[in-house]
Amino acid sequence: MSASLLRFATAADFAAIAAITNHYIGNTAIHFGYEAVTPGELQDLWRQHHDLYPWLVAEVEGNVVGYAKAGVYRTRAAYRWSTETGIYLAPERLGRGHGRPLYERLLAVLTEQGFHAAIGVITLPNHASVALHERLGFQPCGVVRQAGFKFDAWHDIGTWQKLLQAPGTPARSLRAPAMVVREA
Repeated sequence: MSASLLRFATAADFAAIAAITNHYIGNTAIHFGYEAVTPGELQDLWRQHHDLYPWLVAEVEGNVVGYAKAGVYRTRAAYRWSTETGIYLAPERLGRGHGRPLYERLLAVLTEQGFHAAIGVITLPNHASVALHERLGFQPCGVVRQAGFKFDAWHDIGTWQKLLQAPGTPARSLRAPAMVVREA
């Protein structure tokens, strides 16, 4: 496996991010979208919140091969210290060692920012995603049965949570993500 460069997403990355996302929209129930997304749509979503919710990419030989992102978990004020996370890899890069370091880096950035909990929502069954989340310390929280309908079938979703701070740690001000780059 070639080492990947882990870095914060930039506006130039969204053609690759959209292509990766559209694979999952068009071919799987992993993403509950029905319609392909454009780079501009994803870039707009990123621009709305990237000052607090980071998007990271894994890059190999100048090509984006995956991304991990954080976003709003729920909109009410008390949820501010929790974030929903997600990770997508180009299908040809699955099982090649890019996912874990990318997700670990996202979780480290979120911890440094002061987030208290990361929440992953997984369409079931998805043994690889469940295994990744659990290897990274996420704990299962529950299953919502038949939460989404795609490809003529109902799909369950499971929720996994990882506390990023010690239980009972007081809430603190959230900081913008530190722009850190590292090799994986």
